[in-house]
Amino acid sequence: MNEAERYWKLSADPFSPDVENWFFVGSPQRAALAQFGLRVPKKPPVISLVASPANGTTTLLKHLSLFRGVGNTATQFAFLGKREVAILHDRVIQQEGVLSNLKSLANRGVHSIWMSDCYHACLLRLMQKLKNVSALTFLIAMSPDDFLRSEMHLGTLPPKIELQPMPLDDTRQFILQSMRRVDGDASIFAESAIERLHRVTGGRIGEIACLANRALTLAAQEHSLKITAHTIEYLTRFYKRRSA
Repeated sequence: MNEAERYWKLSADPFSPDVENWFFVGSPQRAALAQFGLRVPKKPPVISLVASPANGTTTLLKHLSLFRGVGNTATQFAFLGKREVAILHDRVIQQEGVLSNLKSLANRGVHSIWMSDCYHACLLRLMQKLKNVSALTFLIAMSPDDFLRSEMHLGTLPPKIELQPMPLDDTRQFILQSMRRVDGDASIFAESAIERLHRVTGGRIGEIACLANRALTLAAQEHSLKITAHTIEYLTRFYKRRSA
């Protein structure tokens, strides 16, 4: 338990990205999941998940990896980091059961979906090796620039799912639910602090979580009773100076 958790009497880190069985569903997340539900039954070879940095694509993909079906489509998900992509690429080259496993799943009516939270050369090589496998879809998180470049790499623009930044009300609910999840007092963050935090981060959930966590630590060090807009403003100026 760290200093902020002790001071605020929290049972865990409220803004940790590595929490199992908890996923914040705001309006952008609901919209992205709905778009995904429309795309998957068509079984395209590639689907792009387009978002700005720190906007929660990794968390969304990990949440999707828990699914066992989309609508009437039976699916098997796999979340691939760079290491897993490299291992799969080697196994495909060596024909060590990857293709037979995909075929076996397809024969049972299961469509495989391999997900990556970044767009990189190793993944593109793996996709090239498996381009003729009809029972496989790659779901790839991309920046807007990566999406524009993907047409050159893939020969066509893949179907796109957009994950937008959150509106203010979602930012508010994310902070309140995160605090309640760890037995925290939801009123620790003043409304003015939430509004300021939302403006500074542009509604990007990863940035919100990072800055809110820093605010908890700073306010604990100062023995504050509340996190205010001044707390957020100070952190914003301080980190801007450090990065300058």
